[in-house]
Amino acid sequence: MKELKAKILDLGLSAAELVRVAWGYAASYRDADMRGGANGALIAVAPQKDWEVNNPAEVIKVLNVLKNIQDDASSGLFKS
Repeated sequence: MKELKAKILDLGLSAAELVRVAWGYAASYRDADMRGGANGALIAVAPQKDWEVNNPAEVIKVLNVLKNIQDDASSGLFKS
């Protein structure tokens, strides 16, 4: 966990970028059709990733950086 936390802190992303994406993700829930919100990483796919309220360019930037960390963890690059 310490290594993962250090990786996240060294992403080169600002805290504001991470918070805006997380906030947009959680705040985008629509009760009418139960879309959006923090339910299964749907912010990474259409239509949520393209919603203007989520700032699509920033979402893609943040998710791409986080995906690299996920790939490193999946391939065993982190110590056990």
